[in-house]
Amino acid sequence: YVYATLLQKNPVKVTRYIKANSIIRSTPNGSIITRLWRPIRVAGTIQGAWLKFTYNNKTAYVAMSAATTRNPPMTGYAKETLNLRNTPTGSIIGTIPKGYKVSGNLVRNMVKTTYKGKTGYVYASLLQKNPFKFSGYASQKLNVRSYSDSSKIIGKIAKGRQVSGQVIGNQIVFTYNGTKATVYRSLVSTKPITYTGYVLANTKIYVEPNGSSYDEYKYTNDIQGVWEGNWLKINYRGFTRYVYKSNIRDNKPSSYGVSYNASYGSTVTAEYRNALNNAKQYLEIFDYSKQRLYEQLVSPYGEGFSEKAAQYAVENCGANWWQNAVDEGRNYLEIFDWSKQRLYDQLSSAYGGKFTEAQAQYAVNVIFK
Repeated sequence: YVYATLLQKNPVKVTRYIKANSIIRSTPNGSIITRLWRPIRVAGTIQGAWLKFTYNNKTAYVAMSAATTRNPPMTGYAKETLNLRNTPTGSIIGTIPKGYKVSGNLVRNMVKTTYKGKTGYVYASLLQKNPFKFSGYASQKLNVRSYSDSSKIIGKIAKGRQVSGQVIGNQIVFTYNGTKATVYRSLVSTKPITYTGYVLANTKIYVEPNGSSYDEYKYTNDIQGVWEGNWLKINYRGFTRYVYKSNIRDNKPSSYGVSYNASYGSTVTAEYRNALNNAKQYLEIFDYSKQRLYEQLVSPYGEGFSEKAAQYAVENCGANWWQNAVDEGRNYLEIFDWSKQRLYDQLSSAYGGKFTEAQAQYAVNVIFK
């Protein structure tokens, strides 16, 4: 028995929080309207095991097991710069940057959270489920900073390299060599930026990413293009081609302009000295590139020196390879009436002068100025 005086005609309205990930239905056990990504606060009536309420101007139901009178946890990402208030309607005590992950508890229509040691309230409607993802290109050489200490520079990203991460305020946050790091958002372009770097000897050139190989770089050379994921898209002899990232370097390798990679060691042998003397003799007659001189020294049809002896020779012969490119270009033009492009192609070709692309470009710029 209950007292009849404690009953009323109309259903009693109650206020409840509905937990995150709860299923909202059109009728009890009916079709699903949505699954909530975050908790919400509603007013409705209890009908057995269900709470009836209005959702987006339509009648909806949620299981009472998903409803609570306690302030439920909530996590989301700031859609914009948020004002942090000392009370739900109080004064502003700080701001939270766009993209920042906010965690706390839902209190009516606000989230109570702590940011940089200050506890306050932000509007729940200004949070979103997913972080802001961003991918772009470094507009200049970027300083990579520690996320925990922005004054600490932990690395560099070359101009034109792709940068991907999560936007938090004016920063892009990502993992750099296993460490949480940031770069300034304003220095990352949404438009492709040309990358300039170096490609190691014997690197394959592909018709398309993961496709068939087309050619290869015979010696360590300059390379320029636009990054597309793990591939650098380049213009190779007038055709669009691709090179995989593993053999591309931001900084000039010691093997620049030549095909070797091994070290010749610290002990100078008689063979090393003989190779060096031969190299100097060749350079008195020929305006060789570093690669052509190296090949001549190791060739069984040339001098037949060991690779290490030849390496020692080309590294210590004192040649100015850039000037050699200019002199060799002028030698060609004494015989051929070539255009600037034709001369560049001949000087930079792995079957011609074997100068690096930068050396060949320097030569034609000097000759045709």
